[in-house]
Amino acid sequence: MCRTEFNKTVRPYVREFRIGVQGIGFDREELDAWADAYIDLAIIEKEGAKGHDHSRSERQGEQPWREKPLAASTKGTGSGTSTRSSEVSEFRKALDQATGRRRSNT
Repeated sequence: MCRTEFNKTVRPYVREFRIGVQGIGFDREELDAWADAYIDLAIIEKEGAKGHDHSRSERQGEQPWREKPLAASTKGTGSGTSTRSSEVSEFRKALDQATGRRRSNT
């Protein structure tokens, strides 16, 4: 949802807290509770969509995303050092961007 709709529909019903100078945080559990209550009031019943009344943030029968198995790589790569200079230069460039100082927009 867009910020305007969030400010109008959700924000009056959840607590907020400061994060740094400009940041604002909201408790995820309060947002989940608000969403569950809103869905209960605004739900449009449809055929075949029954039985999904559990909490949206804790879906039953599914593993948390961190515990899902990773797909095996189809490439036959092994460990070691890259000898392709293009890969090394691309890695250095990405590393410099990630660790270098960024310019201020002001």
